[in-house]
Amino acid sequence: MMAGTMGTGPQPPGTETYDVSSVWKREASSQRLLRTGGAVIGAAVLALGLYLFVANPLGSGHPNFDQRVTVPLALVVLGASFVAIGLGAFLFARELETIAMDDFSMRLAYTKGAEQTFRWDDPGLKGSLYHALRVPATDPDRTPGWVLSCRGSRGKAFVVITLEAGAALVEHARRKGLTVTTTRRENTHMGYISVFELIRFHRNLPADPTPR
Repeated sequence: MMAGTMGTGPQPPGTETYDVSSVWKREASSQRLLRTGGAVIGAAVLALGLYLFVANPLGSGHPNFDQRVTVPLALVVLGASFVAIGLGAFLFARELETIAMDDFSMRLAYTKGAEQTFRWDDPGLKGSLYHALRVPATDPDRTPGWVLSCRGSRGKAFVVITLEAGAALVEHARRKGLTVTTTRRENTHMGYISVFELIRFHRNLPADPTPR
């Protein structure tokens, strides 16, 4: 846990700030590998489509014009789409650095762009924490974390946070009157215990007094 401030300036008194950059960077690196692979495959498909266009020039009067043009055109569009998605992920991707909580809100600060704020008193606030563990761990150097999915009136987030930050989030949610439910399942197989855990939190909306 880090006491003090985030990169956006002084925080309210009693703010608890957690550095989650290590677990996020680990997950983000695997995503970068997938995006890079997608961009490379897209570039290959795009090159194939362009090659077919160049290698098989046909006039509009050719009996196989539709077939000979449709396939290369589809390859070009598909390849360009994969390349665009891969490049866009690199240009606009941002990583979560810290998560801060106080009596009023939870704030997520990223490497790029503005931070996100979720107020505890937001009537539309709801979210979940999820992870699946295998004990004993197959990779002892891999510290498990929580996948946080959160939605409020001002936006939504889908990020990876540390176990410590997740525990603090649940504690704050309970303290501020949110409903918290936990689902946990364990399965033993060949000496390993697989643990699935899901924690949901949301604010109960007041009943509508209007008769129907």
